[in-house]
Amino acid sequence: MHNNVLRVLRLPAQIHRRAGLILATLWHRATLAQVGAGSRFQPGVRFDDPSSVIIGAGCYFWRGVAVSAEIGRAGLRIGDGVQINRGVHLDTTGGLVIGDDTLISEAAVIYTHDHGLHPWASGSACVR
Repeated sequence: MHNNVLRVLRLPAQIHRRAGLILATLWHRATLAQVGAGSRFQPGVRFDDPSSVIIGAGCYFWRGVAVSAEIGRAGLRIGDGVQINRGVHLDTTGGLVIGDDTLISEAAVIYTHDHGLHPWASGSACVR
């Protein structure tokens, strides 16, 4: 009996999480340049320039992922089977390509630009 009560109490939270996942995924499918089949997004994922983002199939984005560029719009291309965990920040100033089957750990920050030694200098894309 106790287990059944716990299941009933958890049900609204499960419905809320599922609805958020569905709505966030629909939103990103409608706004990003391209999203592959089976890719899903939790609520709270943010792309500053959605028109320059291409995502492969079977990817998963946890809440709190942020993609932005300090200057310009070089774009982001993500392969198939990529998982990006909570709180990750991806800088796309110099363009960013993430290969197939990549896992990016929680709270990782990936920069594609440099501002030299002066902290208030404008950013510039890193040479590849």
